[in-house]
Amino acid sequence: MLSLNLSCEGWNFKYVPLFLGPNLTMLRIFPRPTCSEESVTSFFANIPQISPQLSLLMLRGTVRWSASLSHALGSLRCLESLCVDVSQDSMIGYLLLGLCHLPSLRDLTVFYLCDDPRTLEGNGRK
Repeated sequence: MLSLNLSCEGWNFKYVPLFLGPNLTMLRIFPRPTCSEESVTSFFANIPQISPQLSLLMLRGTVRWSASLSHALGSLRCLESLCVDVSQDSMIGYLLLGLCHLPSLRDLTVFYLCDDPRTLEGNGRK
């Protein structure tokens, strides 16, 4: 079992695959806010070929979920545990699209990041 923790602050996200290998099973990534959607999506698209045994993925930070990112996420067939941040309601739909293609997923943790306290109060939570 090989685990890798990455903080992508100060360097380009596209170089992350250089650290991956076929024995990697756990990956925790904290991308910097300036990471583009394209670089994150292309990274996910390459994981199944580079690290086919990846079973735990933690993606914390300001990644914008989209249809293309969800499609790339859906290619991680061995993924059993996923932890992600979501900052807008529209992103949850895209995230769910990707989850539909993960037959091994057993554990999902979604952190809903909200800067507007009125949103939480409107949902009956404080």
